[in-house]
Amino acid sequence: MQLHEKPDCLEFATRTAEFAKTMLECPACVFTWIDDSQPIPPCVDAGLGRDMIRSYYDVFRDVDPIAPEFLLSQRIEVTTLRSVADQRFGTRFVPYAQFMARFNFVDDAAFVFRAAGRPIAFLNVLRRHDSQDLFSEHTLRQLHGYIETSLLNLRSLRTFQMQERWATEFRLTAREMDVAALVATGLSNKEIAAHSHIEIVTVKTHVANVLAKLGLESRTQIASFA
Repeated sequence: MQLHEKPDCLEFATRTAEFAKTMLECPACVFTWIDDSQPIPPCVDAGLGRDMIRSYYDVFRDVDPIAPEFLLSQRIEVTTLRSVADQRFGTRFVPYAQFMARFNFVDDAAFVFRAAGRPIAFLNVLRRHDSQDLFSEHTLRQLHGYIETSLLNLRSLRTFQMQERWATEFRLTAREMDVAALVATGLSNKEIAAHSHIEIVTVKTHVANVLAKLGLESRTQIASFA
């Protein structure tokens, strides 16, 4: 199961899209997890609809002036369409503006959320084509900080980051990481064996390997290390 499929991440994406829409009093928001393995990355929209999202990724992503690739290349956290208009708008982006107008939308702001410096999600905020309401940069940055802090507190994300570190720095195997994560929650060897459908003696071997690789002396230290 990938990070974005975890229950708390699914709930967070839905809640965040609705929260941003309500707080900014805008007609639509879309929260997107970064996943280059899929033609349409996992996303949750509030007010857009799947037809528009599908059209965007099928045809118009490459002519989006605040496309994800641009935001990442510039290491941008928060931007508005108006702040990059002079730099980005030209004849190349006219089809994108026409596409948005067809749905009576205009891009207003885009956010990038990072964990340990690594981009993991986007949030796009849209307004109506004829709307004059613009969001202040201060308001957008406050919202970005709040959402990113909430994102970093997700249990699944913390576990994911922990396991990445265990794998890269300490060379734990996938099974050892699974066992270590269960030990960190306080489960006994017997409970871990039942949960993972393996023998208790196998659990003990994995725990011993984890302790050795992490340089720890007791299973209680695994929870503190995590």
